[in-house]
Amino acid sequence: MAAEVPGRTGGPPGFSDSFSAFDDEFDYVCRSLRRHGVKPGDAEDLAQDVLMIAWRRWGDFDGRRPLRPWLAGIAAKVARDFFRRRWREVPQSQLEVVDPALVGEEQVESARTRGLVMAALEALPDRHRLAILLHDLHGLPPHEIARAMGVPMSTAYSRLRRAHLAFARVLVRALKSRLTP
Repeated sequence: MAAEVPGRTGGPPGFSDSFSAFDDEFDYVCRSLRRHGVKPGDAEDLAQDVLMIAWRRWGDFDGRRPLRPWLAGIAAKVARDFFRRRWREVPQSQLEVVDPALVGEEQVESARTRGLVMAALEALPDRHRLAILLHDLHGLPPHEIARAMGVPMSTAYSRLRRAHLAFARVLVRALKSRLTP
């Protein structure tokens, strides 16, 4: 059931009005973020981001319409932005881990391989990079990738397949250029 929106008169956004409406729907917003693939520990923090956006855009909200779809749309964009920011932060730390079992030449080759992989990922368009990172680095199944990216399931499968093909092409080009004097 959608929350009744208190005090909507079409005037400037009031923090107490928007906060009250949002507070009633906080659990719904957290569930919505989780449906987009956000982990429980991040959902409450991102819900606060949704609150701030809802407050800033409160004047755009049509009080005759249900509040939940509007909040769900904001939550979807916040989740998508969160994953876009995150792909830039996570791979560096996770791919820079040095395997203690490697010594000498093996460490050097491992560092070169990591460099090639990072360069190939950076060369991909955002939608492909995000699909690969969510699937191959975070281990998300395609249905969660679809939610996180805000696309239909068939698009997620297609995007993941195209992302892997594009990644392979970029990697082959990089390897060929490495081998060519």
